[in-house]
This record gives sequence, structure tokens and C-alpha cells, in this order.
Amino acid sequence: MRIAILSPFFPLRGGIAQFADAMHAAYTDQEVLAVSYSRQYPGLLFPGKSQFVDNPAARARVAEFTIDSLNPLSAHSTAARINEFNPDVVIVAYWMSFLAPILTRIVKRVEAKKIALVHNYISHEARFYDALLAKRLFQHMEGALCLSEAVKKQLQSHDFKGQVKVLPHPQYSHYGEKINAASAKEQLGFDSRTPTILFFGLIRKYKGLDVLLESLLTFSSNLQVIIAGECYGDFAPYQELINTLPGNIKVHLAQKFISDEDVPLYFSAADLCVLPYRSATQSGVTAVAHHFHVPVLATRVGGISEVVNDGVDGRLVDPENPEALRDAITEIFSKNEYQQMKENVKNSSRYTWDDFQEDSLQFFKSIL
Repeated sequence: MRIAILSPFFPLRGGIAQFADAMHAAYTDQEVLAVSYSRQYPGLLFPGKSQFVDNPAARARVAEFTIDSLNPLSAHSTAARINEFNPDVVIVAYWMSFLAPILTRIVKRVEAKKIALVHNYISHEARFYDALLAKRLFQHMEGALCLSEAVKKQLQSHDFKGQVKVLPHPQYSHYGEKINAASAKEQLGFDSRTPTILFFGLIRKYKGLDVLLESLLTFSSNLQVIIAGECYGDFAPYQELINTLPGNIKVHLAQKFISDEDVPLYFSAADLCVLPYRSATQSGVTAVAHHFHVPVLATRVGGISEVVNDGVDGRLVDPENPEALRDAITEIFSKNEYQQMKENVKNSSRYTWDDFQEDSLQFFKSIL
């Protein structure tokens, strides 16, 4: 099958690009054209330090970078390149309305079946025009791949008429293997025997880092906390909370974009990954945590409860409830639940990229 993929790709940062790179690698037996962004967001509006990885020469690029979100003419050249490739299907990664206009211009000119890969239909930080722009794009789609039932419901609630298939977020494996936990903790300046939790990924309001920090204000046992990720917005309110934590809480703060090379260090040091999200559709962080056999404590939002088995390989609590989060962390460590959870994560069967390739190809064939 000939497949064109429109998505961010390396060296662009972020989970969408990482997903696209892994998906591209999964389609090893297919003919694939990868098309990415020469400019994804205008620099003045981008909240982070950079849209690109720190070492763009770290690995080979697989994509052609033709899409300029601010230049409508790039839609013509991109569509022409896709039509020249003559794909059977075009996969269009979608997660925010800012990119909907340029993507709509492209897909209107593409002569192939169009399949949306829906990370989010409506943004976590929704704006009044999100649904309108998304609907204009999705009216050109014959089908949609959703990474959770929560996204499927979101899509269908906005009257999408195409075929929909839910494929779980596959487990990431490109970060390499877990390293010795005691060694990882010591590299971070932590005691190797003290329980350690991890908050990982971009720091944005909907991800609830403040809720986690508030839960620790009254935490009575010794605990080590890793906060690893770049902040989109003002970090000062989080820092104020960190400064008021009791002496039994030790924090390692890595307020930066975490390179692939450093990911094993943080997850290997963690006994528990905490996702105190206010809202979510799914989370790539759970896929990374499971790869490193780290149980996940998360809130019951979006599709996260579809991949975290409460009481088996993690725990689920209500969102925006610091007391419930504190009590869950206390129980997980005081009763040594995390040890059995680690074993359960290690021994469980997870959705793989081979599974994703097989199931998605079957879905494409049903639309052709």
C-alpha cells in the first residue's frame, strides 16, 4: 500500500512528532511518503524555547518539510507532491485548530482517500472557533483513527460522518532499555531507597502539576519528586508551591525539554509516574512509563482510564482533588503496592506498533 503521512516529524519536538516517527517506522513493508512542516507555529506565538530538538543531527530525517502553516501557497505545492506520489491513503495528524486551515487547503487538493489520525478533536485549552475549523477539515475525511474511545466520542459528538476506528496508543520502545534504578536515583542526587515519583512532559495548566504539588504539602513520609519537562507559561506559581513543600519532600527539577537520551534516566529512577491531569484524551507518557515498567497514578479523565488498570498496574483518582492524590500516593508506598504494580506492568501484554500497523492497514482497506 502507498501511504502519505502529514504530520510533524523529527527534528520537530513533541509527542505528535514522536508518534509520527514511530508510525513511519512501523510501516516498513509499505511505500510511505512523510510530509512535515517547514514552519509549524509562528515564533512569536510559540510558548516554548524552541520547536526543534537540541541536536537535529542526532538521527536521519525521514520527512519532506513542505508545509508552512502561515503560507497558503505551501498547500498547493504540498498537495502536488502528494498527488505525484499517488498514495492510496493520506493520513493527516490532527490535534489543534490552528493548523486546520492549512491542512484543509491541502486535503481539498489531494486525490486519495483521507484518514484523520485524531490525537485531539478539540484542544485541551479549547477556543470558541475550534469546532468550526475542525469540522471544515473533517468534512473532507473518509475515515478517522482515534487513539482512545474518549476521542471517538468527541469526534462523533460533532457529527463526523466517516468511518471511525479506535486503536490504542502503542507502547514506545525507541528510548532504549531501563537502567539500574539505584544508579538512576543517585545520578539525580536522590537516595536509592526512598520512594520516587515522576511528573513528566510539557508543563501546562491542564496537566495539573499544581494539583500534585498541593497534594504534597501535607504528605507526611519521605518522598522524592522528579519534575521533568519544559513549562509553557509562567513557572513562578509552581516554584512557589515547591518552595513551601515540607522538608520530607525532596525535588529534582529539570525544567527543560527532555531529550530522548535522557528519558531512560528519569523513568528508571521513578517508582511511580503521576499524571494529575485536569483533562485528557490519551497520554503518550503512559506509553513511555509502561515501556520502563513504571506504574501510573492518574486522574479519571479522557482515555487514560482505558490504559491504566486501577489497582492492577496503577491507580485512578478523581481530577482536581489533591487529598485523593495524596492518599493514593501514601497507600501505594506504605502498603508496597507499587512493587506488585511494577511486576504487573512488566508482565502485561501491551499494544505494539506491529499491532498498530496490522489494524490500521485493515482499516484503510475497508475504506478503499
